[in-house]
Amino acid sequence: AALIGPDGAGKSSIMRMMAGLVKPDSGAVLLKNKQLENKTEIHREAGFFIEGPDFYKNLSARQNLMLLKKVRNARQDVDELLNEVGLSVAAGKKVGKYSRGMKQRLGVAQALLGNPSILVLDEPFNGLDPEVKQYLIGIVKKLAKEENMAILISSHILSDLELLADDFILLRSGKVYLSGDMAGFRTEKQKITFGFE
Repeated sequence: AALIGPDGAGKSSIMRMMAGLVKPDSGAVLLKNKQLENKTEIHREAGFFIEGPDFYKNLSARQNLMLLKKVRNARQDVDELLNEVGLSVAAGKKVGKYSRGMKQRLGVAQALLGNPSILVLDEPFNGLDPEVKQYLIGIVKKLAKEENMAILISSHILSDLELLADDFILLRSGKVYLSGDMAGFRTEKQKITFGFE
């Protein structure tokens, strides 16, 4: 599923609430039709990539993931994860010397620690050059298809999500403006209103 909407629509706020980083003013987060009592519950099931993930800049990608692996009691092979996101060659390089695209890929790798059944990706393609963007889109497609992972992904660019998502939720000023499949997102009025290409 995809959350789509212009900057400031509330996409990141929703994802931060899901991750337990922000407390909602009202409402609740449900997981498998059960209201979550604390953020630990969702972190057992879901991996989160919140826009602009932060890492220890003086440590390598491998060292960063090894630390997170211990914190999460994950069992995955860190080198396999780095290979999955295309960072094998740069695994020993300090993250402070990584490009934006490399940091985004490392962010996806850290979200995959713990073998989550749900992946929540907040603007994972933001500011990336087309080649890196296509690479990450390929990773997301593979996870959905081969790992049968439920994925919630956000973007303010509709074209980034068209080939990825089955269902869409269009946000406007923090409220659901429209939801459904792609057919509901292709009228001229919506293109003009939201500036989608």
